[in-house]
Amino acid sequence: MTSPTDAGELMAALMWPPDAEPRFGPADGITAGRREVCRYRVRPDLGRATIFLPSGRAGAVTLRRLAAQNSQLARLARLAAIPAARVGALMHLSGATVSLTVSSSADPATSLVAELGRRLGTELAAVVYLGPPRPNRKPVLQLVDRRGRAVAWAKLAPNELTRRLVGTEADALELIASSGRTTVLRAARILDRFEWPGAEVLVFDPLPPAWIRARGGEEQLVDAALVDIARLIEPTTSSIGESQWSSSLTDRLEGAGADGVVASFEQLAAVRTEELSFGCWHGDFTSWNHDVRGDRVNVWDWERFDRSVPLGLDLVHLVFQEHLQHQGASITDSASATDTSGLRARLRRLGVTPGTEDLVVSCYLFELAARYGEDRSMAVGTRYEAWCEELEEVLAERLGRLVAQRPRASEASLRADTGEGFPE
Repeated sequence: MTSPTDAGELMAALMWPPDAEPRFGPADGITAGRREVCRYRVRPDLGRATIFLPSGRAGAVTLRRLAAQNSQLARLARLAAIPAARVGALMHLSGATVSLTVSSSADPATSLVAELGRRLGTELAAVVYLGPPRPNRKPVLQLVDRRGRAVAWAKLAPNELTRRLVGTEADALELIASSGRTTVLRAARILDRFEWPGAEVLVFDPLPPAWIRARGGEEQLVDAALVDIARLIEPTTSSIGESQWSSSLTDRLEGAGADGVVASFEQLAAVRTEELSFGCWHGDFTSWNHDVRGDRVNVWDWERFDRSVPLGLDLVHLVFQEHLQHQGASITDSASATDTSGLRARLRRLGVTPGTEDLVVSCYLFELAARYGEDRSMAVGTRYEAWCEELEEVLAERLGRLVAQRPRASEASLRADTGEGFPE
């Protein structure tokens, strides 16, 4: 499939098969030989749209429900990577009114929404969310019935990168459903997965509602959820250099052309030989990808899941990305925000061995360097390039400190003898 030039083009190409000749246009400009199949309000305009809200009862009821459940509205906005500043604006949606039209000869039963309705057993409408142009951009559909009630979510993966990410999420959700090892973690159930012209489609249920927020103890619940994630499969211990993660990370860094970062990582692995605990991680555990409700932690967007990384990376990611993405801090300042006694204490509660907290933080920064290096070749603009350059500088500066902190053999033996490591 060729890459559409704007949001409207992307949506038209994915919502109908090519022979229906789908396209968006002005609501009052339907030409001969074409038929309107849905009218949408889009914001801010068709080319840069971040939300497509269908007209009619389903769209109106959906918007009222979102306005009444502000936390749910924020969650939907976060799921689609809509900036927080725009969340409130959705309750007073402005922007263009556009028509999705198809050829007059097109069969209405051939649309994606019709296909989803057949598979889920009810007539549906779709509220569509799009993030800004970026490497992993994909449409996310909230599927609602005639009364505006959420029936399911669907993610559309239109290219190789997004297919890989959606496939990873499906594998993670299947593992969670079958593990029987979780205490507070809650994730969605997969309802369907199928191929559609131009995209792979993953369908999952709305997370069970739990509208009573926790009244304190959220940090403890979050940490318990992180332990649940890490323990989805039995954790292991290894030095960095002997770990499967090290080999995979080196390959990714080399593939991203990050030769300077590879050299720093290899030096680190050679001198820091103490054992770390390795377990699963969500891969993008942020404030906009989880929600504490009652005594459970709802977690979504499992596209970056991995089965063997150093324990504690999810927690470091949570702190780092809050500064980088929400507060607009630099890479350098976001890394500095992880050098706090509070984070070190939480890492130890998760089972990170005392004295290795800085090493775990640096492992996260190397992981991030690989991710941003992979993304920069597909990114719009220069943000990822700048982040990669700054990360390389931060890692080079931290390397000297990490080498100086390496434990003496007797210290490493003492930690092993005392059984410090992954919490039982």
